[in-house]
Amino acid sequence: MNKPTPGKWKRSYEIIEDEEGKTLAICSGHDTSLEQDEANANFVLTAHEACFAVNPSNPLAVAEALPEIVESLRRILAILDALISTDAPMECPEVQTIFKARAALAKLEAKL
Repeated sequence: MNKPTPGKWKRSYEIIEDEEGKTLAICSGHDTSLEQDEANANFVLTAHEACFAVNPSNPLAVAEALPEIVESLRRILAILDALISTDAPMECPEVQTIFKARAALAKLEAKL
């Protein structure tokens, strides 16, 4: 399987282009509105940028591993809940890291 086109992508309405203006994808359905087409294009572009930021040499690997990463994070947070004392100071760097992980998971699950 080929890897996605590298580099920055941009969106123009429902069209996704590379840095040079070459069309990479057109997110247009037969019975969809322009607003829906633009939302689909924005989703593709946002997913590409997020995966590319994590692993520029293979952003597809990030997308494929995401469900496993999320499930692992859930399990790790559950284990930490059982291990960490409720008396731990809130300013403790470890506690702050746990809060950041919880916030990231909540954001991912659209709970924020």
